[in-house]
Amino acid sequence: MTENPTGQDMMERIKILEKKEKQYSSLFKKMLNGFALHEMVLNEAAEPVDYLFLDVNTAFERMTGLKKENIIGKKVTQVLPGTEKEPADWIGRYGKVADTGVEIRFQQYSETLGKWYSVVAFSPQKGQFATIFEDITFQKEAESSLKAIEWLLKKTPKITPVSSQGYSDLTELNTCRMILYNIGKEMLSDIVTGYLELLETSAAVYEINGDYAHGIFSSGWCRMMDLASRKLCKTPDDKSALNSGKWLCHESCWVDASKTAIDTAQSVDIECCGGLRLYAVPILVHDQVIGAINFGYGDPPKDATTLEAISKKFQVDINDLMREADQYEHRPNFIIETAKKRLHSSAKLIGAMVESKLAQAKLQQEQERLHVTLQSIGDGVITTDIHGKVVLINKVAQNLTGWSLQDACGKDLIDVFDIINEQTQKPCENPVKKVLETNKVVELANHTILISQDGTRRAIADSAAPIIDGAKKTIGVVLVFRDMTEKVEMETALRQAHKMEAIGTMAGGIAHDFNNILYMITGNAELAMEDLPGWNPVHENLKEIKSAALRAAGVVKQLLNFTRQTDQELKPIGAVMVIKDALKFLRSTIPASIEIRQNFPDNELTILGDPTQLNQVMMNLCINASQAMEETGGILDIAVTRINIIERDIDSYPGLTPGDWLKITVSDTGPGIRSDIIKRIFDPYFTTKDVGKGSGMGLAVVHGIIKNHGGIISVESLPGNGTTFTIFIPVVNGKPGIDINSPDVIPKGTGERVLFVDDEVSITQMTGNMLVRLGYNVQTTTSPVDALELFRSEPHLFDLVLTDMTMPQMTGAKLSEKLKEIRPDISVIICTGHSSLIDEERAESIGIDGYVMKPIVMRDIAKTIRDVLEEAKKNCK
Repeated sequence: MTENPTGQDMMERIKILEKKEKQYSSLFKKMLNGFALHEMVLNEAAEPVDYLFLDVNTAFERMTGLKKENIIGKKVTQVLPGTEKEPADWIGRYGKVADTGVEIRFQQYSETLGKWYSVVAFSPQKGQFATIFEDITFQKEAESSLKAIEWLLKKTPKITPVSSQGYSDLTELNTCRMILYNIGKEMLSDIVTGYLELLETSAAVYEINGDYAHGIFSSGWCRMMDLASRKLCKTPDDKSALNSGKWLCHESCWVDASKTAIDTAQSVDIECCGGLRLYAVPILVHDQVIGAINFGYGDPPKDATTLEAISKKFQVDINDLMREADQYEHRPNFIIETAKKRLHSSAKLIGAMVESKLAQAKLQQEQERLHVTLQSIGDGVITTDIHGKVVLINKVAQNLTGWSLQDACGKDLIDVFDIINEQTQKPCENPVKKVLETNKVVELANHTILISQDGTRRAIADSAAPIIDGAKKTIGVVLVFRDMTEKVEMETALRQAHKMEAIGTMAGGIAHDFNNILYMITGNAELAMEDLPGWNPVHENLKEIKSAALRAAGVVKQLLNFTRQTDQELKPIGAVMVIKDALKFLRSTIPASIEIRQNFPDNELTILGDPTQLNQVMMNLCINASQAMEETGGILDIAVTRINIIERDIDSYPGLTPGDWLKITVSDTGPGIRSDIIKRIFDPYFTTKDVGKGSGMGLAVVHGIIKNHGGIISVESLPGNGTTFTIFIPVVNGKPGIDINSPDVIPKGTGERVLFVDDEVSITQMTGNMLVRLGYNVQTTTSPVDALELFRSEPHLFDLVLTDMTMPQMTGAKLSEKLKEIRPDISVIICTGHSSLIDEERAESIGIDGYVMKPIVMRDIAKTIRDVLEEAKKNCK
């Protein structure tokens, strides 16, 4: 007899059952393989038509992407629509297991999930079945890829772009441009080329309206068919040909294949009119079709009947068809299937890229959510254990830190992730230590610099978070960081650009006032020089004053050109003289502890250049060199030579061409430049000087000037051995242009009557005296309103009006307009220090007869007045 269990026995059995249930539940959840329990759904004829989800484990969710809470109690046709249509016949296959209880094992591709699975199915009880499975997609893809690689190693296809077909690039007719604009020709070419490497036929990408986004041919058969059908259109206009319906290859490729794929939102596999097959896949963005991508595949026909039909249809010699068909190498079926899978992936890729362009903000949010997923982001990722030892470092992090995965693993984070504060240059707090102490997400402060293994410094932004296991225990730290250098540099450049814009605005105002002052200096110096004989020492001093003032005017002009980035006119100049003049001024600014050595050729060297800019180059390089030696003293060596480069020596001079070149070297004996800095010294806004001592624009401007002069500049330096800058500028034949101070005949007036208008009293007086000496009858006024009234009262009293541009009450341009309303034939010359409202071209367009910029020397103002008056006389005749 069985002894009746006591209450105590019952409690023990219940505990045992509960313990086994917990063990089963734990095992069920922790299984590496996917597991699911289902119940079959039968129709009235007891045939399997569907099945329900009863239970799934965590691995199932991971391998399928389906959440347990969303599928339990639902039918598979609800969860995965289209399952009943799959060739794999999942429902029928599992129905047999549930009915017979016979276990089955198989490998199958799921079209609805897009993955390969290895499955074991068994029946725990009648009408139910369970599956244990694993995801073998990677294994299958690897096998397929290996087969493709083995086959491709035997074949190197030749790819010919559509633009070489004898007609223009059809993408130029693209009016939709959704795909073409957002993806670009190069990326589309990279995507499409992959199929031709496998198939060696043709491929195309279409916009939703049929416009070509890309088209390419690889096989002789496809090129021949396409060109033949293009000729059938009998029109040189490609757009008309596409719309004619006679371009047979286009009709098959677009109308029959790609348009059908777009209209149905389904892949299309058809036979094309050229004897091959076409496979087209729609491209979708947010479930909306935006285009299609296709390729041709299969062997060209070789039977005589088909070839003869194609020959008549395309008007191609049948012998040419036979030759091209014989030359095509048969593709194994797995290659074609691989290409089809690639096509689907490419359609998704293109759709994703377009979607990225159209919704960058949303995509950015999605990317931020995925920061914790190592392989899905482009940021640097480092994970550590709880001791701060590196466990994993991704490719981006390897590139940014300079540490390989092999070298970094097992190292302390602070050895691999070397970060300092940009402002204090002191090491930053170890982020892993901070996370482990607080068990919270932490972010680095601003101005954090990552120093890579080779010494490269990058501005970064990063965050660190604890890695917590299922037991809510911290088992390590994940560090995510990104290179912010470019952004920081762009922000710096933007700030500098705003400064430059402000400087440009300010420079215009300064230029006007400063050029007026310089005009007073040059004008009075010239008047004084006329009053003194040439042998008088004061005459030479006045000449130097005039020369210095004109050089200052050149600096003002250079400032305007620089802030407005306008092109500078280059003319023949004597480079040796310009450099010597620059060094004269430099001597007084360089400490006596620095010895200046000069080596110049006996003969002048002529280049096409701008003396002010060349002066600026020498000043910048020499001042930089002197600053490098100001604490220790040293030698500043400037050498100028002429070299002739011949063809056989060209390799020794990268960037130069055979011919005569001016070579300038500026060397110092300073501390030299570090290797990690020297490659960036010509970058805009890059400087190693303290804040307030350098803008980082000096060498960038020097580089730009030399480049605009058709030359090159290079630098050589070693720490402790000084620095040498070498400049090459092409030498030109001929002599330098006439110097502004060279003697010349000054054309005189013959008593013509001139009205001079300028709001500066001193300028009015000086210019009046100058014009009188030039032989003119002059009347001056400081008010444009008074000048207008005077002219209105006696319009024929004056032969010419010389007026300033920027004046109170009325501009010179407005005054000119009103004067010419009274008397259209009156000659007007604008003389201005600077104005953003007018230049020589603008002056000519509004009918002003002459335009001069202050400061202007007596000879030039005399010549301009004389030219205008003589032109007026010709017009009168």
